[in-house]
Amino acid sequence: MKLDYVTIEKRDGIAVVRFDRKANLNAFNEKLVVELTVAARGFLDDLETHAVILTGAPNAFSAGFDLKATDSWPSESDELKRRYRAYGGVRLCKAWEAMPQITIAAMEKLAVGAGVAIALACDWRVFGAQRLPVRSGGQNRLEPAVGRLAASYHAGRAGARKTHHHHVREDARRPSARMGIDR
Repeated sequence: MKLDYVTIEKRDGIAVVRFDRKANLNAFNEKLVVELTVAARGFLDDLETHAVILTGAPNAFSAGFDLKATDSWPSESDELKRRYRAYGGVRLCKAWEAMPQITIAAMEKLAVGAGVAIALACDWRVFGAQRLPVRSGGQNRLEPAVGRLAASYHAGRAGARKTHHHHVREDARRPSARMGIDR
């Protein structure tokens, strides 16, 4: 499959997967979802690559799903086709979670919705030097990663805004503790 939005560079056992739509703050559309899913599945049998770094465009990791992109979708009368389209993001995240390599989301500037979800499907998340505004998305993946209280606070659920950092579970603040690595 020809990849228009995704590039893959491999060197010395490390791959960099970069996605860039060059528009709409790198928001996901159906084609990008398919391309990133294909890219992830391409690593399943690749035992030469030990780590995969996922990164977005220079101006934003991703502004979520491009809602304008749905305007071009044909009206599906077939329930199976509608369901298949609706679960594209789930397949994308599962493909990244299934990779045997260590996966790292290198995030710069902005991450929203689908961008947060795919980052949470990776093993590690690294934020750039600039403050990264991370907004809602991927709540079902966020809770296992940082704990329910921290996820609730992060997503700004009602009543959770008053939660202070010291109330967040210790293992939610220290990923090394959650992974059994004591530093």
